[in-house]
This record gives sequence, C-alpha cells and structure tokens, in this order.
Amino acid sequence: RAERLAAERREKAAAELLRSWLRANGEDELVDAESGWGVRLQTAQGTPRYDVVSLREHDPALWQRCVELALVTLDHRAVQAQERAGQIAGLDRYRMPGSTVERLVVIEPRK
Repeated sequence: RAERLAAERREKAAAELLRSWLRANGEDELVDAESGWGVRLQTAQGTPRYDVVSLREHDPALWQRCVELALVTLDHRAVQAQERAGQIAGLDRYRMPGSTVERLVVIEPRK
C-alpha cells in the first residue's frame, strides 16, 4: 500500500509538472517523436467563481438575496477541512455531484 501511495504521489507530481509546462508554453499537447507517447491538456470552460466573503461584508442585502435565491454554493475542500477541524457537521446529506474542468490525457503511440 505504501508503494502504491508513493507511486500515486509521483504520478500526480509528474502530471502537475507536465500541466504547468503545457500552460507556460501555450501548448495543448506534448508528444515524444521517437516513441509516440505523450500527453494532451483537455480543457473545458469552467464556471466563474464569486468572492462571497467580500460580498457578505460589503453588501449584506445582496448577500441575503443570493442566499434566498439559492445562489450560494460551498467549496467542497473547504467544507472537508472545516469538518475535520470540528467546525461544522451534517453537510454530507446536501452534497451534489461536481464537474471536472481539466484533465491530462495520455496519448498512446499510433501503430
């Protein structure tokens, strides 16, 4: 199990390195000319986010209206962190599926 976790960490680090290189160089794909193996950055239009903390502080009436209209959403990672810290509980029953914005796809050599 420890070996698998170490391999997953190395894989995530390599993927992030490749993702960063592709972004920094304005490329969508990187393919090794000899082997044909490569990676492609697959992107989709992500959903814009809003600074709800500032909204609540600077315009409480608009914040309240957004809450009443069910426009406010919670960040899953932040919720998990607050649950682990014992600050909140009971949100699991309200969780809904999320969406993926970007993924790194391995390109196999053409035969």
